This record gives sequence, structure tokens and C-alpha cells, in this order.
Amino acid sequence: MHRLGYGYKQTTSVPCQADAAAQSAFLADTLAPLLAQAEAGTATVYFADAAHPTHDTRATHVWTRKGDKRPWLTVSGRERVNLNAALNAVVPTQVHLDETVCVDARSARRLYEQLLAAHPEGPLYVVCDNARYYKNKGLAAWLAAKRLVQVFLPPYSPNLNLIERLWK
Repeated sequence: MHRLGYGYKQTTSVPCQADAAAQSAFLADTLAPLLAQAEAGTATVYFADAAHPTHDTRATHVWTRKGDKRPWLTVSGRERVNLNAALNAVVPTQVHLDETVCVDARSARRLYEQLLAAHPEGPLYVVCDNARYYKNKGLAAWLAAKRLVQVFLPPYSPNLNLIERLWK
């Protein structure tokens, strides 16, 4: 294969395009003040996200022509676990988890109920991505009567969500 101009290398994932300006504005205008409140003890901030670990093989190296990248399409495995969780921004060892058959608005509500029970007083902010189950109308109606506020990340911003480091 070397003689034909191929090299054995690791596959690379190709991320979607993020808006750097929107991320910077979110950090300065929204996230920094929330984290300052959390550090001062006047509010509680969590980062929430769902993960779907699979029992599946993944290719890590392929033979490909030198200088070329080789994307590797994957599918989900048969043994899948669905986790919806929230990580405390100030105490990152504090994680609340809802293991469910399907991550949806009901599992988000169960997760939020755990957070409200764990923090019975003060404002509670949950920084999350723009998944459909977080933007569900029924969940929004339920949250209207609660002291929990969802704060949505800019699109394509998993780098700003602390819980992504836990999933990794």
C-alpha cells in the first residue's frame, strides 16, 4: 500500500460550522454573568445534554492515499443507552441523571424535577443545546410556573457545554 501512495492513518471527524461571533457574544453577555452568580452563590447553574452511548465498533485507522482524509460513516449499535443528564457548573462532581428508553420532553422534565428537588431555593439555570425535546411546548408550559430557566446555547456550540467533557 505504501508503494501505491497510501498511508495508514486515523480517521478525522468533520464538525459543523460554528459561528464564532455568536459564541463570543453568548460567553460575554449570557454565560459569564450566570457563572458569576453561581460562583457568588446567588443562583445555581447546570449544563444539560443527552448522550446515547452505543455498543458498537468504530474504525479508527484506514488505508488512504497520503494527503487525503477518509470519513467513516457510522450507524448506531443495537445496544444503546439513553442518558439525559445535568452537570453543576460550580461543583462538577454533582451530576443528575435520567436514564430512559427515549430522550424526550418527559425525560427532560424528570431531570428538571431532580434539579428542583436538589436545589429547593433560589434561581436555577440550565444551559442546554437546541434539541427539540428542550424546546417542547408542553415542557415550556410546565417551566412557566417554575423557577428553572433554560438558557439555550448558540447553534453548533458543544464546545461551550461543560457536560460534553463528561460524555467524552
